[in-house]
Amino acid sequence: MGSTYKGGAPHHHSIGDNLPSVQSAYPRKGNHFGDSHNKSTYTYEIIAHDPMKEAKDFYDKIGLGGLYVRKGPNGMEIVKMKDGSLIVYRPVTSSDGSPAVEINLKKSSDSGGIKSHKIHFVGKKGKKK
Repeated sequence: MGSTYKGGAPHHHSIGDNLPSVQSAYPRKGNHFGDSHNKSTYTYEIIAHDPMKEAKDFYDKIGLGGLYVRKGPNGMEIVKMKDGSLIVYRPVTSSDGSPAVEINLKKSSDSGGIKSHKIHFVGKKGKKK
């Protein structure tokens, strides 16, 4: 029985394998993605026109080729990358209800220069067009 990798990838990817495609759509800011939200908890924000769509797109790109660890309640998903990192997608967070992607690199052997952090995808916060 073979493994199924996220996105139909033919082999297991590391987070480092996926960073080029992620960075082309979501520019990296040093060792993280997004703007600082709470540095003490390593939480950042990406302002998006459609937060749910953007969060899922980010997760699909960074988690491509990950091995599904768990699909949980309310659409939560966790994939384990080849390098040992975990990518967690939550369509609704308990903190503020926004969708979020968490990058956990505690056991990573190929972080690609980024650090563990959580990214909340939020609306424009009252900015006018």
